[in-house]
Parts: sequence; structure tokens; C-alpha cells
Amino acid sequence: NNITPIYVHKGVQSEVLTENWMEWGYTNLNSIRYNEVYNLLAKIVPNYTHTEKYFKLKFTLRYFSDGQKKIMFIVINMLSNLFNIKHNKDVRLANLRGIVLIDDIENYLCPSWQKEFVRLLGEFFPKVQFIVTTNSAVTFLGLPNNSIAYRVTNNVEQGIRANLVNID
Repeated sequence: NNITPIYVHKGVQSEVLTENWMEWGYTNLNSIRYNEVYNLLAKIVPNYTHTEKYFKLKFTLRYFSDGQKKIMFIVINMLSNLFNIKHNKDVRLANLRGIVLIDDIENYLCPSWQKEFVRLLGEFFPKVQFIVTTNSAVTFLGLPNNSIAYRVTNNVEQGIRANLVNID
């Protein structure tokens, strides 16, 4: 398999990409994929459809918390890259394949969403391998059953060490 790793990065692009996701979606996705992405965001971002449908507000980031913005950015950034991989051109979300790297997944998320977001990524993208860093043990609570977790430490005496964590 020729799988391209994707690094979900932080920065100014995050707000631009997230703010313009609807325009990007209409331009680059067929209607089935667009609806899948829309429904995915509606499930993983609290108040997403409530803000858009009930208040008839133009989609804008100012109505969302930093945690909600981060979730939207990770998902949209990941999808925009996964969709560009040749073997993912015409497959449904649940069949996307790839390797996604996410650094500090817990940033900006309250503890309940640290757990829930990890769980939802595994649920919606069962064929994507996620390599995630975190400083929060709460994220381990959302790991799918088939996950492997390591605790990495670094000190002068022993250097860098990775120990397998039992998550059962």
C-alpha cells in the first residue's frame, strides 16, 4: 500500500480553511460526500447545526468555542488531505484509508471532549490509522478497542523510553 501520512497542523490556515469549508465543500466534493462531511460535523461539533439552521446565521467561527474550532479544523484539514490521495478519490468516509498524525489532541478541549473526540475519530474513520500525541490521560479513555498506546518519557539517566500502556 502506498499510504501518505498527513500531519494535522496548527496555525492561521486553520481558521481560513474552517471558515471557508462550505465553499471548499461545494467546489470540491460531490453531493454525497458533502452531506457526509456536513453530517459528521453536525455529530461531532455541539451546536453546529443549531447555529446554522435555527438562527439562520452565516457559518462563522465566532459562534464556536476554541475547542469546537479545533475539532472542525482537525476534521476538515484531515478530510481535505485524505480526499486528495488517489486510492480515496471516490470512497465514502468510512472507507477512507491513510495515516493521520495529530499533535496535542487535547488542546482547547474540555476533559469530556478529549475522550469523546478520540472515540468519534475511531468510529467515523475505522480504516484510518491515527498517531496522536497528548499530555492528558483522559484521551486514553476514548481509544477504540484495537488501539495501541505508549507512554513516552525522556530523562537524563535513561534517555527516551516508550512503554506500552495497558488500556483494557
